[in-house]
Parts: sequence; C-alpha cells; structure tokens
Amino acid sequence: MKKTILMVLAMTALASSATLAQSSFTLKVGASIPTGKFGDATANNGSITRWGLTGRYKEGGAGMGFNIGAEWRFGIKSANGLGIAVSIDGFCNGMNEEISDAFDNILNVAEDEGVYASITKPLYINLPVMAGANYKLDATPNLAVFTTAAAGLNMRIITPIIIKGNEDNYSSTYGTVSTEETMTISYKPTFTFGFKLAAGIEFNNKYTIEVSYYNLGAGKVKTKIEDDYSSSIGNQNSDSERQTLRSITPEIINVRLGIRF
Repeated sequence: MKKTILMVLAMTALASSATLAQSSFTLKVGASIPTGKFGDATANNGSITRWGLTGRYKEGGAGMGFNIGAEWRFGIKSANGLGIAVSIDGFCNGMNEEISDAFDNILNVAEDEGVYASITKPLYINLPVMAGANYKLDATPNLAVFTTAAAGLNMRIITPIIIKGNEDNYSSTYGTVSTEETMTISYKPTFTFGFKLAAGIEFNNKYTIEVSYYNLGAGKVKTKIEDDYSSSIGNQNSDSERQTLRSITPEIINVRLGIRF
C-alpha cells in the first residue's frame, strides 16, 4: 500500500514538472484609482447626501490610494508564452475630496458652536487572492508584452468612523460641567468573488509596467453604530444599533511598476 502511494505521488510530481516550465515571482507597487460608483459620492453645502457607508446608496466615496501585490507565474511547456498566474494584492483607499470636505465642514461647525471635535475617517482595504491565465509575447530579446485574466476571492475591510466631541457647560449647581460623546460606526468584513484584467510591458526580463482593472464584487455594507456619552458629574449613557445597507462594489484601475525575481 505504501509503495502504491509513493508511486502515485512520484507520478504526480513528474507530470507537474513535465507540464510546467520555468516559474517567476514579481513584486508590484502602484496607484489604486477608484472608478465607477466606488469613487462616487454626493455632498451638498458640506453635508453628505449620497454615500454608501452611512445611507442606502451604492456610492463608495473612495479616493486615490495605493496598491502592493505579488504574482507568481508558472509557464506551460506545451504552450509557448502561456502560463498560470497566482496573485495576492493589497489595496488601500481613503475618502474622495467630497467626503473629506464634508467631514472638515462638520469639524468647522462644531468649533463654531464651542465643541472640540475630532473625526477618524474610514479606509477601504481590499485583499484579493486570484488565479488565472497569463500570456507573454517576446517582441525583442529585451522587450515583451503580456496580458493576464484571473478571478478569485476578495476580503473587503472598512475601518471605523469615529467622531468625538468634548464640550464645557456652566451649571449653577455643579459649576463647569464637561461632557464627552463618542460615536463609532464600525463595519463587518465582507468576502466577495471578483476578477481582474491586466496588460503590460516587460523590460530586460526584469521590470514591468502594468495597467489593470479589478472588479472585486458587490458586498453589502453591514454596520454597528455605537453612541457613548459621559459627563464630569457621573452621567453616562450608551446606545447601539445595527444596520444592513446596500452593496458597494470596489472597482479599481491599477497602474503599477514591478520587479521580477
């Protein structure tokens, strides 16, 4: 029985080595540019009117971000130029200008009313793992063009929105009373199925320039809103509420440089 298992494992290894040609590893870094509704949001006079993180909308309000990724390519001996590509990426996007300006307006209004406030803005973090096909064509000994199509699983993380406010009020009974209120909007991680399409140029079998499109799948926004209040005279109150909003689809144009090892 043991000999049979060893023989099967040996035959599998030989078949794999006969099928797959030379492999390579490429480290990539570049800009993460949101597109479609993922990059949209609407604000009017400093107030947010359409944004999928606080209302039932599909607009993500994402701004320019960055990407770092790694890709493994395994050539196929029987198909010249064709290979199998496996990749893992990390995307980080903050908020676009409209959302950022709206948050700044909230702080300005609070300051005018004598409230000392601070806001922690959310971030989108997307972590896709994908596998697919890669085709590379050598145009000259030092120049090649390539394309990649792949699909896989994405984990979307949205960091919390945290709004803090502190205010001092005079009371005839207690003198100056300090109050503090913190609102935290947290988001449940979401797993979705997505895909990517990419094309690029490789120089000297070492360096790459790539443009790619990622659609990381529609995932519902599930929130937990917590509101905590306290005062210097001992008053405390805490409320929480859960909501399920609409789906947001991260769509990203990626422009990046790579180095092959």
